[in-house]
Amino acid sequence: MSSVAFSRVTNKIVTEKIIYLDPGHGGQDGGTTYYGIMEKEITLSFSFVLKEVLENAGYKVFLIRNGDYDLAGDNSNNRKRDDILKRVDLINNSRCDLYLSIHVNSYPGGKERGAQVFYNKNNEDSERLSKFIQEAIKNEINNTNREALGIKNKYLIDNTKKVGSLIEIGFLSNREECMLLIDKSYQRALSCAILLGIEEYYKVNI
Repeated sequence: MSSVAFSRVTNKIVTEKIIYLDPGHGGQDGGTTYYGIMEKEITLSFSFVLKEVLENAGYKVFLIRNGDYDLAGDNSNNRKRDDILKRVDLINNSRCDLYLSIHVNSYPGGKERGAQVFYNKNNEDSERLSKFIQEAIKNEINNTNREALGIKNKYLIDNTKKVGSLIEIGFLSNREECMLLIDKSYQRALSCAILLGIEEYYKVNI
């Protein structure tokens, strides 16, 4: 039976849920790189902050990776493929109530900015979760008008059976936003917005 905890962030009583955080990339796969900063570095540092915020609110949180490595086996001849296969397997075989896969966006020209949440369009709970998170980010961070989007042909989203979202937390290609994404106070503010979205989701999905 789930335990009950008090959310110090939102001043609410919450039922403890298990959340799996998936910091994107790692090891040989650095993701996108701008201004000398690699995506894999931001996804991990942000996930540490998000984990702390969620745990302070009463959630039980696990990380798919907690260092600079991928999840492919030592003898893998296709590390990127085997890494994503392992991530999906870990999420699907966990006891998590939901997962969040953390990534950083990029686009040529450097003008695009703002977090955006993606979900499996065939999973209604994932859609609701993602829309609540996107709305909370819009309201709390106030730097984007983006909407949550249902997508397909992305292996993790297509094959993960759990409720969850893939969150592109901002654009590394935008210099101003890039500097925000490495700032711990901004990471915490964005994490608190994500927490608010999750708790709005659980109001109607207990």
